[in-house]
Amino acid sequence: MKRLAVIKRLVIFYEFFSRQFVGLLVLVMVGGLLLSACGKKEVKATPMEAKVANSAIEVIERIKDGYLKGNKEGMKKDMTNDGYISITTGMKSFDSADLVFVPNWVSIKETSPKDKSIMVNISWTGTWHKGRQSDSEKGLAVFVLKGEPPKLDEIDRDNPFVYPE
Repeated sequence: MKRLAVIKRLVIFYEFFSRQFVGLLVLVMVGGLLLSACGKKEVKATPMEAKVANSAIEVIERIKDGYLKGNKEGMKKDMTNDGYISITTGMKSFDSADLVFVPNWVSIKETSPKDKSIMVNISWTGTWHKGRQSDSEKGLAVFVLKGEPPKLDEIDRDNPFVYPE
């Protein structure tokens, strides 16, 4: 009987302290989480050059999407008049195309606060389908954008919009 009473007391003692230990452990973990989460870290603002580069790449992607859909009017809103004429006159017809652009480098030349030129070097690969014929090409193009908001003015080197040959 005495042994049973001692065992009961040990069980009660164990349950009491195990609950206390778990509670203490949870309290320490929550406290540590709060202390680590409350530290203010300085959030760096996005540099203006990065914003300009991103907007230029977005313009180029919209032009590419318009080209793939055969929507010249959709492309026109993101091009200067000279750029639209020089790029669309060289375009060839196709049934479907796959075109992948990978931006490599963006260079921004600012001659005055309102006059800037953005040059985006893009590696591209494309496959054009017309009837049963399929042509694949790849190249490196330099897209030159001007104005605010930036609009495509010209494409130097390998123009992806003049294929298939």
